[in-house]
Amino acid sequence: MKFLVLFFVMLSSVVFPSPLDEARILFFQFDENKQASKQMLSLLQGVNNPSPIVEAYIGVAIAAGADHEISPIAKYRRFSEGKNLIEKAIKKLPDDAEIRMLRLSIQTAAPVFLGYRSNLEEDKKMMIEALRSKKGSFMETQFRAKVLIYLLEKVSLTSTERNIVNDLINKQEK
Repeated sequence: MKFLVLFFVMLSSVVFPSPLDEARILFFQFDENKQASKQMLSLLQGVNNPSPIVEAYIGVAIAAGADHEISPIAKYRRFSEGKNLIEKAIKKLPDDAEIRMLRLSIQTAAPVFLGYRSNLEEDKKMMIEALRSKKGSFMETQFRAKVLIYLLEKVSLTSTERNIVNDLINKQEK
């Protein structure tokens, strides 16, 4: 009996990643793992009463999954569905830099003809400010480091923004 009690005490102290934590990991795997958006979607669709951040990740998974569609109409519908979920999440939490990062990722990758690029500068500025002040989810070191590298590699930055991001990376490494 003591063994069972000890086992359950040890088990309760083990921290399992939340679906949101797993979605954050999958987000940064989109380029290497073509199934990451599908995995993220199946992971998050089971979340009851999703927060706006979870809704935004669902939107990103749906929009990114448009690449898996064959028909241009199906691609557009899927992209639009994901985009609408992201915009809905932003309306609920307009000052959340992580949601803005998700929108920035979709707007950066979206073909120009879709006309979904109007918030690039606004979202980029909000993210950089949140990274500078270590607000919200950007306080967590590993996530923060991945976001900084994402900005350098995937987002068009001015020389000033690039210097700020490089400085933040250098400070993070110390």
